Amino acid sequence: MSSQAPPHRDLFLAAAGLQEEHCDRPLSGMPSPSAADLAAAATLADARAALRHCPLRAASITIDCWQSGSDTPSVPNSSLIKDASGVTRVLSPSTEAEWNHAESLISELKDWDVRQSQTLGFAQDEVLDVFYPDNIEEIRRQSVLPDGCFAIVLDSSDPAGCAGFRRLTSETCELYDVYVRPEHRGRGIGSTLLQHLLNQARAAGYETMRLETASFMLTAHNLYRSLQFQVREPYRSIPARFADVTIWMERKLAG
Repeated sequence: MSSQAPPHRDLFLAAAGLQEEHCDRPLSGMPSPSAADLAAAATLADARAALRHCPLRAASITIDCWQSGSDTPSVPNSSLIKDASGVTRVLSPSTEAEWNHAESLISELKDWDVRQSQTLGFAQDEVLDVFYPDNIEEIRRQSVLPDGCFAIVLDSSDPAGCAGFRRLTSETCELYDVYVRPEHRGRGIGSTLLQHLLNQARAAGYETMRLETASFMLTAHNLYRSLQFQVREPYRSIPARFADVTIWMERKLAG
Protein backbone atom coordinates (compact mmCIF):
# COMPACT_ATOMS: atom_id res chain seq x y z
CA MET A 1 0.00 0.00 0.00
CA SER A 2 1.06 3.61 -0.43
CA SER A 3 3.17 5.19 2.29
CA GLN A 4 0.80 8.17 2.32
CA ALA A 5 -2.37 8.11 4.36
CA PRO A 6 -5.27 6.87 2.22
CA PRO A 7 -8.32 9.08 1.76
CA HIS A 8 -11.06 8.83 4.37
CA ARG A 9 -8.82 6.98 6.81
CA ASP A 10 -10.77 8.48 9.74
CA LEU A 11 -13.94 6.87 8.44
CA PHE A 12 -12.20 3.54 8.20
CA LEU A 13 -10.88 3.80 11.75
CA ALA A 14 -14.30 4.76 13.04
CA ALA A 15 -15.88 1.82 11.24
CA ALA A 16 -13.36 -0.50 12.87
CA GLY A 17 -14.07 1.02 16.26
CA LEU A 18 -10.44 2.06 16.69
CA GLN A 19 -8.65 5.17 17.74
CA GLU A 20 -5.78 6.44 15.60
CA GLU A 21 -3.29 6.44 18.48
CA HIS A 22 -3.83 2.66 18.89
CA CYS A 23 -2.89 1.77 15.34
CA ASP A 24 0.19 -0.17 14.30
CA ARG A 25 1.81 -1.30 11.08
CA PRO A 26 0.02 -4.20 9.33
CA LEU A 27 1.05 -7.63 10.54
CA SER A 28 2.44 -10.16 8.07
CA GLY A 29 -0.24 -12.34 6.52
CA MET A 30 -3.16 -10.22 7.74
CA PRO A 31 -4.32 -8.02 4.83
CA SER A 32 -6.10 -4.72 5.19
CA PRO A 33 -8.72 -3.24 2.82
CA SER A 34 -7.24 -1.79 -0.33
CA ALA A 35 -6.58 1.91 -0.84
CA ALA A 36 -9.27 1.87 -3.53
CA ASP A 37 -11.83 0.56 -1.01
CA LEU A 38 -10.87 3.28 1.42
CA ALA A 39 -10.94 6.01 -1.20
CA ALA A 40 -14.45 4.96 -2.19
CA ALA A 41 -15.72 5.11 1.39
CA ALA A 42 -17.64 8.37 1.44
CA THR A 43 -19.66 7.54 4.56
CA LEU A 44 -19.26 5.52 7.73
CA ALA A 45 -21.61 2.90 6.29
CA ASP A 46 -19.38 2.62 3.20
CA ALA A 47 -16.33 2.11 5.40
CA ARG A 48 -18.07 -0.62 7.38
CA ALA A 49 -19.03 -2.29 4.12
CA ALA A 50 -15.39 -2.22 3.00
CA LEU A 51 -14.43 -4.00 6.20
CA ARG A 52 -17.11 -6.66 5.75
CA HIS A 53 -15.94 -7.45 2.23
CA CYS A 54 -12.24 -7.49 2.99
CA PRO A 55 -10.73 -11.03 2.88
CA LEU A 56 -9.52 -11.15 6.46
CA ARG A 57 -7.81 -14.06 8.15
CA ALA A 58 -9.71 -15.25 11.26
CA ALA A 59 -12.10 -12.30 10.92
CA SER A 60 -9.33 -9.98 12.16
CA ILE A 61 -8.20 -6.65 10.79
CA THR A 62 -5.03 -4.67 11.10
CA ILE A 63 -4.86 -0.97 10.55
CA ASP A 64 -2.13 0.94 8.71
CA CYS A 65 -1.07 4.15 10.43
CA TRP A 66 1.38 6.55 8.84
CA GLN A 67 3.26 9.36 10.47
CA SER A 68 2.73 12.58 8.58
CA GLY A 69 5.42 12.97 5.96
CA SER A 70 7.05 9.64 6.80
CA ASP A 71 7.66 6.85 4.32
CA THR A 72 7.81 4.20 7.04
CA PRO A 73 5.29 3.37 9.78
CA SER A 74 6.56 3.77 13.32
CA VAL A 75 7.03 0.79 15.64
CA PRO A 76 5.06 1.72 18.77
CA ASN A 77 5.02 -0.21 22.04
CA SER A 78 1.62 -1.74 21.33
CA SER A 79 -0.20 -3.51 18.51
CA LEU A 80 -3.93 -3.84 18.07
CA ILE A 81 -6.30 -6.12 16.18
CA LYS A 82 -10.09 -6.29 16.24
CA ASP A 83 -12.28 -9.31 15.68
CA ALA A 84 -15.83 -10.38 16.43
CA SER A 85 -15.07 -10.75 20.15
CA GLY A 86 -13.70 -7.23 20.56
CA VAL A 87 -10.36 -5.46 20.68
CA THR A 88 -7.16 -7.40 21.36
CA ARG A 89 -4.07 -5.39 22.31
CA VAL A 90 -0.43 -6.39 22.56
CA LEU A 91 1.39 -4.00 24.87
CA SER A 92 4.44 -3.61 27.07
CA PRO A 93 3.36 -3.37 30.73
CA SER A 94 3.70 0.14 32.10
CA THR A 95 1.51 0.04 35.22
CA GLU A 96 1.53 -2.14 38.33
CA ALA A 97 -1.77 -3.69 37.24
CA GLU A 98 -0.29 -4.67 33.87
CA TRP A 99 2.81 -6.11 35.51
CA ASN A 100 0.54 -8.07 37.86
CA HIS A 101 -1.14 -9.53 34.77
CA ALA A 102 2.30 -10.46 33.42
CA GLU A 103 3.27 -12.15 36.69
CA SER A 104 0.04 -14.17 36.76
CA LEU A 105 0.51 -15.35 33.18
CA ILE A 106 4.13 -16.36 33.82
CA SER A 107 3.02 -18.25 36.93
CA GLU A 108 0.44 -20.18 34.89
CA LEU A 109 3.10 -21.07 32.33
CA LYS A 110 5.47 -22.30 35.05
CA ASP A 111 2.75 -24.42 36.68
CA TRP A 112 1.83 -26.02 33.36
CA ASP A 113 5.46 -26.69 32.43
CA VAL A 114 6.18 -28.24 35.84
CA ARG A 115 3.17 -30.56 35.58
CA GLN A 116 4.21 -31.75 32.14
CA SER A 117 7.84 -32.15 33.21
CA GLN A 118 6.89 -34.14 36.29
CA THR A 119 5.29 -36.79 34.06
CA LEU A 120 8.77 -37.22 32.52
CA GLY A 121 10.42 -37.68 35.89
CA PHE A 122 11.71 -34.16 36.56
CA ALA A 123 11.27 -32.45 39.92
CA GLN A 124 9.57 -29.07 40.25
CA ASP A 125 12.58 -27.33 41.79
CA GLU A 126 15.02 -28.40 39.07
CA VAL A 127 12.66 -27.32 36.26
CA LEU A 128 12.20 -23.88 37.82
CA ASP A 129 15.91 -23.47 38.59
CA VAL A 130 17.05 -24.37 35.06
CA PHE A 131 14.35 -22.81 32.88
CA TYR A 132 12.78 -20.07 35.02
CA PRO A 133 15.63 -18.52 37.03
CA ASP A 134 14.33 -14.93 36.89
CA ASN A 135 11.67 -13.50 39.18
CA ILE A 136 9.31 -10.76 38.05
CA GLU A 137 11.58 -7.97 39.33
CA GLU A 138 14.49 -9.29 37.26
CA ILE A 139 12.23 -9.58 34.23
CA ARG A 140 11.17 -5.96 34.69
CA ARG A 141 14.81 -4.85 34.81
CA GLN A 142 15.59 -6.82 31.64
CA SER A 143 12.59 -5.42 29.78
CA VAL A 144 13.86 -1.96 28.97
CA LEU A 145 14.47 -1.27 25.28
CA PRO A 146 16.80 -1.56 23.49
CA ASP A 147 18.08 -4.43 25.69
CA GLY A 148 14.79 -6.26 26.12
CA CYS A 149 11.02 -6.12 26.01
CA PHE A 150 8.16 -7.94 27.71
CA ALA A 151 4.64 -7.91 26.27
CA ILE A 152 1.21 -9.04 27.34
CA VAL A 153 -1.98 -9.54 25.34
CA LEU A 154 -5.23 -8.06 26.59
CA ASP A 155 -8.29 -9.62 24.95
CA SER A 156 -10.71 -6.78 25.63
CA SER A 157 -9.59 -6.34 29.27
CA ASP A 158 -8.81 -10.01 29.94
CA PRO A 159 -5.10 -11.00 30.10
CA ALA A 160 -4.68 -13.62 27.37
CA GLY A 161 -0.96 -14.23 26.89
CA CYS A 162 2.60 -13.04 27.32
CA ALA A 163 6.16 -13.31 26.00
CA GLY A 164 9.39 -11.37 26.10
CA PHE A 165 12.90 -11.11 24.75
CA ARG A 166 16.14 -10.31 26.59
CA ARG A 167 19.71 -9.53 25.62
CA LEU A 168 22.20 -12.36 25.10
CA THR A 169 24.80 -10.34 23.18
CA SER A 170 24.83 -7.02 21.35
CA GLU A 171 23.56 -8.84 18.24
CA THR A 172 21.43 -11.63 19.72
CA CYS A 173 18.36 -11.74 21.96
CA GLU A 174 16.40 -14.61 23.49
CA LEU A 175 12.64 -15.15 23.31
CA TYR A 176 11.19 -16.51 26.56
CA ASP A 177 8.05 -17.10 28.64
CA VAL A 178 5.77 -17.54 25.62
CA TYR A 179 2.26 -18.38 26.84
CA VAL A 180 -1.36 -18.04 25.70
CA ARG A 181 -4.17 -19.07 28.02
CA PRO A 182 -6.08 -22.13 26.73
CA GLU A 183 -9.38 -20.30 26.37
CA HIS A 184 -7.76 -17.73 24.06
CA ARG A 185 -5.97 -20.13 21.73
CA GLY A 186 -6.83 -20.78 18.08
CA ARG A 187 -7.31 -17.10 17.17
CA GLY A 188 -3.80 -16.13 16.13
CA ILE A 189 -2.98 -14.35 19.39
CA GLY A 190 0.35 -16.15 19.79
CA SER A 191 1.43 -15.23 16.28
CA THR A 192 0.38 -11.59 16.76
CA LEU A 193 2.30 -11.43 20.04
CA LEU A 194 5.50 -12.85 18.57
CA GLN A 195 5.27 -10.67 15.45
CA HIS A 196 5.14 -7.68 17.78
CA LEU A 197 8.26 -8.83 19.62
CA LEU A 198 10.10 -9.60 16.39
CA ASN A 199 9.41 -6.04 15.23
CA GLN A 200 10.58 -4.63 18.55
CA ALA A 201 13.78 -6.72 18.53
CA ARG A 202 14.54 -5.73 14.94
CA ALA A 203 14.00 -2.05 15.74
CA ALA A 204 16.29 -2.41 18.79
CA GLY A 205 19.12 -3.48 16.48
CA TYR A 206 19.26 -7.21 17.13
CA GLU A 207 20.21 -9.47 14.22
CA THR A 208 19.18 -12.86 15.64
CA MET A 209 16.50 -14.14 18.01
CA ARG A 210 16.98 -17.47 19.81
CA LEU A 211 14.79 -19.61 22.04
CA GLU A 212 14.64 -22.89 23.90
CA THR A 213 11.51 -24.99 24.18
CA ALA A 214 10.48 -28.35 25.59
CA SER A 215 9.90 -31.40 23.40
CA PHE A 216 6.29 -31.67 24.62
CA MET A 217 5.36 -28.09 23.61
CA LEU A 218 4.15 -29.20 20.18
CA THR A 219 1.80 -26.29 19.53
CA ALA A 220 4.64 -23.87 20.27
CA HIS A 221 6.90 -25.72 17.82
CA ASN A 222 4.38 -25.15 15.03
CA LEU A 223 4.11 -21.47 15.91
CA TYR A 224 7.89 -21.00 15.91
CA ARG A 225 8.32 -22.78 12.58
CA SER A 226 5.57 -20.65 11.04
CA LEU A 227 7.66 -17.62 12.02
CA GLN A 228 10.80 -19.06 10.38
CA PHE A 229 12.58 -20.29 13.51
CA GLN A 230 14.87 -23.23 12.80
CA VAL A 231 16.43 -25.86 15.07
CA ARG A 232 20.03 -25.19 16.06
CA GLU A 233 22.66 -26.46 18.49
CA PRO A 234 22.34 -25.50 22.20
CA TYR A 235 23.57 -21.98 22.90
CA ARG A 236 23.91 -22.32 26.69
CA SER A 237 24.63 -25.11 29.16
CA ILE A 238 21.88 -27.04 30.94
CA PRO A 239 22.06 -30.25 33.00
CA ALA A 240 22.65 -33.27 30.77
CA ARG A 241 19.44 -34.99 31.87
CA PHE A 242 17.40 -32.23 30.20
CA ALA A 243 19.19 -32.52 26.86
CA ASP A 244 16.79 -34.99 25.24
CA VAL A 245 13.68 -32.95 26.09
CA THR A 246 15.01 -29.50 25.14
CA ILE A 247 14.91 -28.01 21.64
CA TRP A 248 16.93 -24.96 20.64
CA MET A 249 15.87 -22.67 17.79
CA GLU A 250 16.74 -19.33 16.19
CA ARG A 251 15.86 -17.02 13.31
CA LYS A 252 17.50 -14.06 11.64
CA LEU A 253 15.73 -10.74 12.03
CA ALA A 254 16.81 -9.11 8.79
CA GLY A 255 14.11 -8.64 6.16
